Amino acid sequence: MNSMAGSENGSASRLTGVQVLGALPPLLVGAYVGFSVLAGRPSWAPGSGAGPTAGAGAGFVAALMLGCVLVAGSVIAVRRHFPEWGYTWLGACGALLAVLARIWVSEQLDVLAGHFPIGTVLVSVAVIAISTAIVAAARAGPRQAGLAGMGLASAFALATMGSLALPPFREAGLALAAMPLAGIMAALIHLYLDLCLPRGGGASAAPLLGMFSANAVVATIAGRAWQPWLSAQGKPTPFWGFLLILTCFLMAPLALRFFIRAAARYLRP
Repeated sequence: MNSMAGSENGSASRLTGVQVLGALPPLLVGAYVGFSVLAGRPSWAPGSGAGPTAGAGAGFVAALMLGCVLVAGSVIAVRRHFPEWGYTWLGACGALLAVLARIWVSEQLDVLAGHFPIGTVLVSVAVIAISTAIVAAARAGPRQAGLAGMGLASAFALATMGSLALPPFREAGLALAAMPLAGIMAALIHLYLDLCLPRGGGASAAPLLGMFSANAVVATIAGRAWQPWLSAQGKPTPFWGFLLILTCFLMAPLALRFFIRAAARYLRP
């Protein structure tokens, strides 16, 4: 009797550990955004006259430290043959590095690294991580595919919000909204694991729908920050385009899973 109770307690403890680890990446990205915005806020403030690289030092040190943490977590997940929590880590790692590469290249920050092509390195690692997350999750099952998609979409959305504080937007207040949104996204991933793991079934639709709604909020906030700058250039706000990108990240592993299963049924003799 005691052994059965101990076994149940051990299973519950492992389940809780998986849920916490799986939900951690959005919280880490949200903390990075908060630190980088607050650390660079004086130089990013409107009217400061700061150049493109102003305030980038502290932000990118924090970003690279977070990138190293996510890469390390992803490597551990790969070496352990992809535990459930590893899919959100690998997805978040690829998405964060993709955003950092875009910022690095667009702000021409290679000058900070002695013209070493860090942007190219970040792009390469991001593509590898994102591809690995999507393909591995799609092959593993629908539950894992949903996890990878939530990790990809949440990290990309939150890291993009962090870039709103950079010139030419300089919307530090809007960028800081990433912190409460990170908590919401982490809670959705925790709920997803809570619903899926005990029954060992497929993906759960409710947390995925919740993540889509959170992404819509991010796209709305980002559109508000982008609007003045884009209007000055006669361009529309890419709300729908950005939301489509986030939705593609969210659903890509599940879509690939569906394609693999459909192709297998079609090719089966």
